[in-house]
Formats: sequence, C-alpha cells, structure tokens
Amino acid sequence: MAMDDHSHSAPRPPLLLIHGTHAGAWMFERWLPWFEARGHRCVAIDLPGHAGAPLPAGSTLGRIRFGAYVDRAQAAAAALDRPIVIGHSLGGLVAQALAERDAVRGAALVSPAPPRGIPVIGARMLAYQLRDLPAVLLGRALQPSWPTMRALVLNRVLPEEQRALFDRLGPESGTVSRQLALTGVRVDARRVRCPMLVIAGDEDRYIPPGRSRRVARRYQVPLRVLPGRGHVMMQEPGWEEAASVIAEWVEQVTGDR
Repeated sequence: MAMDDHSHSAPRPPLLLIHGTHAGAWMFERWLPWFEARGHRCVAIDLPGHAGAPLPAGSTLGRIRFGAYVDRAQAAAAALDRPIVIGHSLGGLVAQALAERDAVRGAALVSPAPPRGIPVIGARMLAYQLRDLPAVLLGRALQPSWPTMRALVLNRVLPEEQRALFDRLGPESGTVSRQLALTGVRVDARRVRCPMLVIAGDEDRYIPPGRSRRVARRYQVPLRVLPGRGHVMMQEPGWEEAASVIAEWVEQVTGDR
C-alpha cells in the first residue's frame, strides 16, 4: 500500500519512520532501502506542513500543534497494523506519544526530543537559537538557520554534503517549538508498555547524549551511544551502524530472525 510516495513493500514486521524538525521523509532515504532489503515493509511519512505535506484545514504551519503530528503518525501506524516506529529527534517524541497511545509494537528513538520534565534546550543550543525566539513566542513558521544547523546538527555530516543537506530543510512550527522548549510535551511513562530502545551519538550537539540517557532512564529501557555520531546519523558516514543496531533490536523484541 503506497503512502506519501515513501512506501516500500516487503514482509513484516513493518517499520514506520518519523523525521525530525525542519526535515521530511527524505531524511531516511538511505535507511529505507537498507531495511527493505532485510525483509521489512518501510513507510516514512512527512509530518503536516513538511516537504509539501498538507496541513489540517484552517491551520498554518506556524500555529500547528504537536498533537497534529501525533495524529498523523497514529493514522499511519493504524494503516500498518501496529508497526515498529523509528523516530528521529522531534519524531522521537512523536514515537513516544504513539507508544503511550499503544499504537505501535515497539519504538526506536534516535537522538529523541525529550518529554516534559527533561529540558530540551541546553546552554549551547540557547546561544544559537535566541534569534528564533520571536517566531517561537508568536507562533510563526520557524526557518532553519545555516549557522545553527551547521554547528549543532550537521557537524558530523561530510563537509562537502552539509550545504546540500541544509538546502533541503524547510520551516518548522513555532508553536511546536514552543511546546518542546518551554512548556514541554507530557508523555505518561506508566502507559508505555511496548519495547523501546534509545540511540544517541556521542558528538550530537543538538540533543546531547546526556538527554538521551535521561530519556532511556525515564522509560527504563536500553541506551546505545554510538561513537563519532552526531544528530543526523542516518545521513552521516557510517550510517549503516545505527541501522544495524536498530535491526538487531527489532529481531530481539519481535523474535523475527
């Protein structure tokens, strides 16, 4: 079944991949065929307002709320009949919300945005993102910044590929950014009953590994910290390592070998 033109057909267990801020399903362009070749049906979705995906009626990107992202992902999960979800960054928080709703059979969180109670912004990120404060507070579309992305997000991407990757990024919801950074998004860990894995890069400057460690501790699940990896490890040299960690974990929790 085709979805968002990012669907690949193969035997189960199916995988649902959810991207992070400013990105789209294209972020997983290397992982999709890799997982498909190993027997998974893979679907990567574009969250509302990202990569040309439509917004809910009457909404603007600047004012769309986090719940709309979760609703879109839950619809995709329902169509796949409880897949394993792989969520990156903001998508990792969406994946946590899906697990809370019992919509998935497992969740792999890659450099995940944390839920309420674990701060998402540290001193390094704050120094770069003060320029975004008006858009965040006023609920406007938030444009990606080259200095911020180069320093915090793309630092382990090959230098010759950084600008091209940045040019593919798009605006993000200022309202969602405010929810993440200021009010937090509540996820009730007591309602998360599915297997979960957290993966972090030891050179991630956007979601530092210490925050991923706290997310893993919140749910009492395993954490894998990969050396030499930054925030977008699916686009970095050695991207296969993180994919292999996820694939091995999926085999363990589903018994599908």
